[in-house]
Amino acid sequence: MPICVIPENNLGFESSHISDYARGMPNVFIFSENPDDIREGVRKTAQNTDDYQRVVNDVLRKRHCFFDKNLFTTSKAHERINGDCKTIKDELRNQLERYHWEVAEPKDQFGKRRITLTGKMGGAQDDLYVSLAMLFFWGRVHERRGY
Repeated sequence: MPICVIPENNLGFESSHISDYARGMPNVFIFSENPDDIREGVRKTAQNTDDYQRVVNDVLRKRHCFFDKNLFTTSKAHERINGDCKTIKDELRNQLERYHWEVAEPKDQFGKRRITLTGKMGGAQDDLYVSLAMLFFWGRVHERRGY
């Protein structure tokens, strides 16, 4: 079965580095949001963040998300704690439970009110949630394109 790599390309050249690294691997496909774009990968925008949340809600509500018993992590910090991925799964659950709408009022009369979805609170990150949401969302796009 082919492996589809979906790098996020909002930042510098990380998506290019990931794409260049994975491209030489057998049976690997690099996904691009816009196939004609020179930058491989996908961008995280306010609109698709809302779409990510809808897809995550749908997947969880329908119980379509399962973790393989052979799930692994490359995080030495999490692996050292108990030798398996329990801490990663616990952190993902924490991030899912923390995800919320956040309203930022304008700083002056010319500013706009901003409403965003985030799981970041008190220094805690939401990277696992965002990665899972991107996988669900872009995985559906990938399937619909028929690759």
